[in-house]
Amino acid sequence: MNNKFLQDLAFGEYYEMKLLDHVKFKSYEKPQGYFKEYDLLIHKKNGNISTYEVKSDRQINIYGNICIEYMCKNKPSGISTSTAKYWAIFEPKDEYYTLYKIPTKIIRDYIETKKYKRDCLGGDYKNSRLYLFDKKIFKDYIIFSNLINNF
Repeated sequence: MNNKFLQDLAFGEYYEMKLLDHVKFKSYEKPQGYFKEYDLLIHKKNGNISTYEVKSDRQINIYGNICIEYMCKNKPSGISTSTAKYWAIFEPKDEYYTLYKIPTKIIRDYIETKKYKRDCLGGDYKNSRLYLFDKKIFKDYIIFSNLINNF
């Protein structure tokens, strides 16, 4: 594995664990290996279970867009394959960040009603198909932010 991949993996795993600072839970499970359905399964204190897809994107605060992948290398991925109840999307900037907790159903509804700015190529080597949303469309789903002038 190359160094960039390992750095990106560590960055993503850091924010998966950071999510635990923002949700009440009794315990959690993190599937090992390649598992595209969700990133974290949270057992809540009341006995309920929630699943999360966790994303961290350094470019949200640069360009003002949230990217939702739906295909990679011509195979369904991301929102197309996720069974997560929520998408936790971190917008990091230096040691600060904003956290969006968006129900997967809302993202799928926004895709179906074409509330995205455009459908484009992106990701490493432009191998992914993405829906590009203005981050402002998700402002009501921010559950934490210590960024100044987020919008």
